[in-house]
Amino acid sequence: MTETHDSWRRESSEDLGFLVPWGTLRPYRFRIVACAALLAIAALVLSLMSPKVWEAEATVLPGYVGQLAQPATLLEPVPRVVERLRARSFGDSALRKTGLPTSENDPQAKLFRDSLKVNQPLSTDVVRMSARARSSELAGRLLQEMTENLRSIHDALLAPSIARYRQDLAHTQADVAAARSEKERLEGLRLAEKGLAPANRFSESIHLGNLIAAKTAEIQGLEQRRLQLEEALSPAKSHSVVIIDNVRVNPRPVSPRPLRNTVLGGFVGLFLAIFGVLLWKGASSDAAQRTPEPGPRTAEDRAARQRLP
Repeated sequence: MTETHDSWRRESSEDLGFLVPWGTLRPYRFRIVACAALLAIAALVLSLMSPKVWEAEATVLPGYVGQLAQPATLLEPVPRVVERLRARSFGDSALRKTGLPTSENDPQAKLFRDSLKVNQPLSTDVVRMSARARSSELAGRLLQEMTENLRSIHDALLAPSIARYRQDLAHTQADVAAARSEKERLEGLRLAEKGLAPANRFSESIHLGNLIAAKTAEIQGLEQRRLQLEEALSPAKSHSVVIIDNVRVNPRPVSPRPLRNTVLGGFVGLFLAIFGVLLWKGASSDAAQRTPEPGPRTAEDRAARQRLP
């Protein structure tokens, strides 16, 4: 009967094993809460004392150059544009234009370099940029300068193609005018040959008709080339950097975040306090088990000691 009772008590103790940590922590609950509150307050104070940081974002489309009777092509591959924007010299140029130093240890220049992110969204030809600064105006100006610098580079890359297309267009327009003038002259000759004898008029009419038909086909080909050149020169085909999404600055600073930091500080303090208590109690228990007790532990031991001479 006793064995059954002891077995029941043993099983109940094992079932409630999950309460053992709470039983260990309960005497120290106020200290644990105090530690969590202390770290939460420290995180809040540090957040309020830290300088505010704003983030600006922009999305641009790199320059394109039109092709005759073909889709327009990029002035340079998008990955190359991304690497160009990430280059140290490119960012330093934007810093100088906004009046900021470019030294390695300057806090504002370091913040800009560390926070600059340039990437190409999947399956697109656009480039997305973001950067941070100590003020919303400065963050917007830095990204605006980055965009303007890229546009000036693509303007230079696009200029030779635009000049060539314009020259070809001027020559094509001159050729069209000359061909139209020649066609009018031939048509005038065909009208004049109506006064000739029928035998001569037949042969002349066939010859002039062939010349007029050839000149008409030439004019059509020149007109087709003119349209292709005008299409290649249109802003829809040949253009420099296009701003898809204007520079936007989040009205709220991205850093610091007092509420988030306070909650995280509280959780970290709670975890550290619980871990410290459990670690200390575990070390104390191990030390107590290794230390032998000076007296007998059971009644049998005490009786045996009393029978000794």
